[in-house]
Amino acid sequence: MTPTLVAAAALLALAAPAVPAGAAGNEPPPASPYNWGTVLDTDDVPQSNSWAMRVTANGDADDIRLAETHSPAYEGVPEEFAGATGTRVEIEEDDESFGHIADVSTTARPNAATAAVGDLAFRLGRLGIDVRGLRTGATASPGGGPVAFTSALAGGRLTSGKKQLYAFDRPVPVNTGVRVPADPRKPAELLVTVNEQITTDGQGRPTMGPGGRYLRDPAATGGYVNALHVTILSPEPAEMTIGHAAVLAGRPATR
Repeated sequence: MTPTLVAAAALLALAAPAVPAGAAGNEPPPASPYNWGTVLDTDDVPQSNSWAMRVTANGDADDIRLAETHSPAYEGVPEEFAGATGTRVEIEEDDESFGHIADVSTTARPNAATAAVGDLAFRLGRLGIDVRGLRTGATASPGGGPVAFTSALAGGRLTSGKKQLYAFDRPVPVNTGVRVPADPRKPAELLVTVNEQITTDGQGRPTMGPGGRYLRDPAATGGYVNALHVTILSPEPAEMTIGHAAVLAGRPATR
C-alpha cells in the first residue's frame, strides 16, 4: 500500500458522527465519477457537499471522505462536523509517521458549504504538504445568480524532497498548477492544483467548451472549490482533495 492510501486509512479516525434522529433520510446515489461530490436525486434544492479530505483510488472503488457534510443530510452524513479545538490526529502505520491533521470543521447548508483545517502536514512520496489556516467556501445565489467561491491559506508550503515548490505567503491565483517533479524532462509523478475552482452544470459535472475541455462558465449556478487537489499518477493512480466545498442551485436531472 502506498503512503497515500495508508494516510487515507489512518484518517478514518476522524469520521463524521451519525446523522441525528429526525434528520433527512435521503439515500445516496451510486458513486459519481465527477468531483463535485454526492448529488442526490431530490426535490430539496439547493444542495451542498463538503469535506476536509477525500481520497479515491482503484478506479473510484475506494472512496474515503474525512469529516464529510451534506445538505440535505442523509444516513451517515450530517450537515455539520465540528472537531474539538486542539484535536490532532497522527497519520501513521506500523509506528511510521506520515504527518498529522488538526482542527477540522465542515458545514453544508441549503445554499452554502464550508471547509476548514487548522493544521495539516504530511508526505506523499516526494511531495510534502504543510498548510495552516485552510478555509474554503462555495455559495449559491438564491436569486439564480452565479456561484461564488472563497479559498484562503494562512501559510505553509509544498515541497519536493528538500526543494520548495510553492510558498503560501500570498493569495494563490485560481487553478494554480504544480508538477512533481518540476523538471518537465522527467515523467510526472504527482500533479497539484492549488485553489481549484470549477463551475458545473446542475448535475455537478464541470462545464465544458468546444473540444470537450473544461471551460469556466461565469453564469453557472453550481460548482466546487478545493484548497488542494492532488493527482497521483504513479506508482498507484489516486486522487486527493483537501478543503472541499460544493453547491448546486438547481434540481438535478432525473437519472
